[in-house]
Formats: sequence, structure tokens, C-alpha cells
Amino acid sequence: MLTIDQLDERLWSLRELAERLNVKYQTVRSWYYNGLIQGIKLGGEIKGVVRIPESEVNRFLSRNQTDAKTLELPPGILAELEQKP
Repeated sequence: MLTIDQLDERLWSLRELAERLNVKYQTVRSWYYNGLIQGIKLGGEIKGVVRIPESEVNRFLSRNQTDAKTLELPPGILAELEQKP
């Protein structure tokens, strides 16, 4: 479950996260709706938007680091992301 403290973090849209990870939007959307990555739904259940806190992105990448091929991440993306501030 996400905490109120995570609202102080950078919040990524599903599309932004897909671009950051160099995967398709549908892939990130699938991760969210299948519970692989947690986010915050803002603006209502039907027409709301989803935001993923930076800490959740980091947790997701750390947890799946050994399984990057299954996640369709391009080679070297995890090392590159770890170097970014």
C-alpha cells in the first residue's frame, strides 16, 4: 500500500514511465493493472489518471532486476537508470 509520504516524490504517469524504461505504454499499463507496480489513481475511478511514485519505480526495478528480460526491458537499462540522479 502506498503512503502519504510518497506524494512528496516525483510522480510518473504510465506514459512517462514507459518512455523512461523504453517499453510500450501498454506494458506499463499491464504492470499496473496486474498489480506488478503500485500507483495512485487520481480524479475518480473511471476517468482518473494513474501516477507511480519514484520509490515504487525503484522498488519495482530492484525486485525485477534479475528478471529484466521477462519485463521486456532493453539491455543495460537497469544500470543506466541506477546512475541517473
